[in-house]
Amino acid sequence: MSSIVSLPGSAALSAFRLDKIRQEAAQAGIELGELSARYWHFLELDGELDAAAKKLLDQALDYGVPADSPTADAVQCLVTPRPGTISPWSTKATDILKNSGLAGLRRIERGVAFRVCDAQGAILSAQALTALLPLLHDRMTESVLASLDYAQVLFQHVPPRALATVDVMAGGRAALEAANRGLGLALSDDELD
Repeated sequence: MSSIVSLPGSAALSAFRLDKIRQEAAQAGIELGELSARYWHFLELDGELDAAAKKLLDQALDYGVPADSPTADAVQCLVTPRPGTISPWSTKATDILKNSGLAGLRRIERGVAFRVCDAQGAILSAQALTALLPLLHDRMTESVLASLDYAQVLFQHVPPRALATVDVMAGGRAALEAANRGLGLALSDDELD
């Protein structure tokens, strides 16, 4: 039985990048006050962390500029790699931690926890936050989770599906169009041709 552990990290975005997000938000009609971003690490473990493992993690995850917010209670949205994928950062960090002697680690993944307030210091409305999200993440490679508690979705394991084939030789374009719809391939007309 695996367990998921979440650990805060350093500041995720530079002051320059945060200012750029503020400017782009203002152009979209959203006036921001507080805007902070912090890395958050999620570990899938085979057991519990002992004192030596905690010390190793403290050393390994101590990088970048220290951040004082957001805390776990203040996180408004969490940007993570898309569930079902393994980020390049995860692959490398998992290898490094395993080679450093962290026993029981299956995988580590990293997300960015945001706290965003309006110009008056109030938490953004759901509508304003939805409008802001395109400035905070890349929807092709990342997902937005409502809180840290949802990060367990990053480690869901599903059995592989059976191999499917598309008989283009016998079914022609119609078979490819059916596969495009059924598999959600999003092929354009020129790609189908």
